[in-house]
Amino acid sequence: MRGLFLLGLLQAQWTFTGYDTSAHTAEETVDPKRRVPWGMINAVAVSAAVGYLLLFALTLAIRSVPAALGATDAGGNKIPAVIAILQQSLGLSAGGAMSLLAAMAM
Repeated sequence: MRGLFLLGLLQAQWTFTGYDTSAHTAEETVDPKRRVPWGMINAVAVSAAVGYLLLFALTLAIRSVPAALGATDAGGNKIPAVIAILQQSLGLSAGGAMSLLAAMAM
C-alpha cells in the first residue's frame, strides 16, 4: 500500500517537470521576463484542472466501490482501483487499452 501511495506522488513530479520545462526554455523565448512566469503558472494550473477532471470522471464511472477496491486479475493478484474502474466501465479489453495508454502517456 505504501508503494502505491509513493507511485501516486509521481503526479506532483510530473507537474514539477512541466513547471521546470518553462524555466529551461526561457533563453529561447521572446520576452522571457513576462512569458516564463506565465508558463510556469499555466503548467501547474493545467495539471491541476486536468487532474481534477480525470478524478471527477473516474468517480462518476465507479459502478461498485467494493468491486473496484477488491478487484483481482486472472492470477488472483489485486489490481489498482483505477484499472478496475476502467475495466468495469469500458470492458476488459478497452479498459486494459486505456490503462496502457495512460501508462505510455506518463
